[in-house]
Amino acid sequence: ILLALGLAVSLFLEGCIISTMTEDLKEPVEYLIVLGAQVKGTRVSKALSQRLAKAEIYLKEHENTLVIVSGGQGQGEDIPEAEAMKTWLTDRGIEAERILMEDRSVNTSQNVRFSRELMEDPAAAVGIVSNDFHVFRAVHIAKAQGLNAVPIPAPSSPGMYPHYMLREAFAIVKDLAAGNMVF
Repeated sequence: ILLALGLAVSLFLEGCIISTMTEDLKEPVEYLIVLGAQVKGTRVSKALSQRLAKAEIYLKEHENTLVIVSGGQGQGEDIPEAEAMKTWLTDRGIEAERILMEDRSVNTSQNVRFSRELMEDPAAAVGIVSNDFHVFRAVHIAKAQGLNAVPIPAPSSPGMYPHYMLREAFAIVKDLAAGNMVF
């Protein structure tokens, strides 16, 4: 019975994750929050460049949207993730005036909380940009913090999906237990 219950919960969580992996938001939002990921020295990682590329496309199609790049400085990073992200976007033509930096966070919950503090209107529509396997949890963390959040999934490396999907299911359980997210 426990095995069947565990399997059912796992399948449900994987279904939740998959449900937002192919969203393609076309409506304008007032803010994008691009969640940080590893920076190697001063260079963005592949996962982070995938998030930023998705944000770049959206920002070029919606010129009134502001973007919050969110991520602090972790071990092995010479600069905060937010700084590397801002540089990446400005190098590709996104105006620096449209980019707000949140550089204190070390996890998704803090990404959202500290980014929310930079928003003039916390009730505004917000697109959460993260890799496809992570965007479901990120959006539900944002909703738990009162944001009107929608997913904007960036692609991921296909060979890593088994690892990402399993890890993300456990992260959902952890965040639900900690009260960081809502369904």
